[in-house]
Amino acid sequence: SLRVVAVRGEGIDRELRLRLGQAIPGRVAQTREPLLVPPTLATSDACGTAPDFEIGSAMCVPLVNRGQLLGVLTILAATGVEFEDEDLDILSLFAESVAAAIAKAGLYEAERANVAKLLESDRMKSQFVASVSHELRTPITSIRGAVAASRRTDVPEQREELLDVVDRQSGRLQAMVEEMLVAARMQEEASRPTMGSIDLCELVRVTAMDSELANRPVSLELPERAVVRAEPEAVRRILTNLIENAHKYGVAPVRVAVQVADEQVVISVIDRGPGIAPDQRERIFERFYRVDPNGTKPGMGLGLSIVRGLVESCGGTVWVEDAPGGGAAFRVSLRAGTTADQRAEVVHV
Repeated sequence: SLRVVAVRGEGIDRELRLRLGQAIPGRVAQTREPLLVPPTLATSDACGTAPDFEIGSAMCVPLVNRGQLLGVLTILAATGVEFEDEDLDILSLFAESVAAAIAKAGLYEAERANVAKLLESDRMKSQFVASVSHELRTPITSIRGAVAASRRTDVPEQREELLDVVDRQSGRLQAMVEEMLVAARMQEEASRPTMGSIDLCELVRVTAMDSELANRPVSLELPERAVVRAEPEAVRRILTNLIENAHKYGVAPVRVAVQVADEQVVISVIDRGPGIAPDQRERIFERFYRVDPNGTKPGMGLGLSIVRGLVESCGGTVWVEDAPGGGAAFRVSLRAGTTADQRAEVVHV
């Protein structure tokens, strides 16, 4: 289709839309041949002008650059003026320069957008390196401090407490390293996980118990059973990351709900925090992007990008919206198991 993008003079319908082949500009776009329109044919309907606009004659030429149709240039004459073949030849020559200029402007805009993306990617990677350095420094400092303190005490109880610190902080280090490895694998590997039928409700219950032990309690709203086609470890990591994200950026209580709808099963992780602004609801799933750019919250900006990658690898979709009553609601839609899956034994976790 064609739309009006630039007008000089009055009487042109600036909201005009033409299908290829419709009216004179549409036919020129379709044939890619210049056209001289005599006064007898230069009507407002044919040229796309206002109904009461009088036209003497018209010229219409295609704007083509390297075989690509960019648009159509139409020149309208006042009543009593009739264009000739020489005018059409001059306009056709001019159209070549116009098409080249438009093409160069398009390339410039595309290159500028590409440079902006590269600069933003570089900024986010620099922020990621700074975040990783900060995140790794904290547990390493705690471990070194606990080891040094254990060497200075002979009290068994104090040594046990210090060993607990080492255990917790080393577990935190392991989780961060694993998160980075998962993100790297997802970027490099195109293979899909091994899909199978799993009891989603049982997996949610197990993940909720693990989250409770990590001091991230959740309440559950589950049907008795919901079978999905997915990879168990991928779904477990999806749930863990979303629950951790809700506790980190949202406000308790955090709720996990499962709803079965026709051929889809939807998992919702809901918190009572400030929610996610509409202009950030896509960006939060990008690698290295953080809602908290000042780094007051722990994290490396990988959790939600891993969630999206894992969900898509299982053939599902993930999005975020406002939760009823306030807060954020992260939704994950997975393909429900078939009737045979529902009746058959499923993988238990």
